[in-house]
Amino acid sequence: IDWEKQSNVEGKVIQIKEVDIGTKKKPKITRVLEVQQSKGGPIVIWEKHQLITLFDSVKNGSSVIIRHLGTKPVKGRKLPMHCFFAAYH
Repeated sequence: IDWEKQSNVEGKVIQIKEVDIGTKKKPKITRVLEVQQSKGGPIVIWEKHQLITLFDSVKNGSSVIIRHLGTKPVKGRKLPMHCFFAAYH
């Protein structure tokens, strides 16, 4: 998802997958949520540090609301940190 173009996601979790984004020498696994939006089609959300608790808690069929609150610069880091509000039931 491009959070600059779409800052809100609301819908039901279709599936949670683990994806290998590393290399042969340095494997790295991350998770993605596929969400069927209340308005619109399905969307894929890649795990970010601030969404770890959400990714750990939701299951297929869970209702989720994720709002991107913008980015915040982090000293010593090239890219800014994404800030979110997330809720589920």
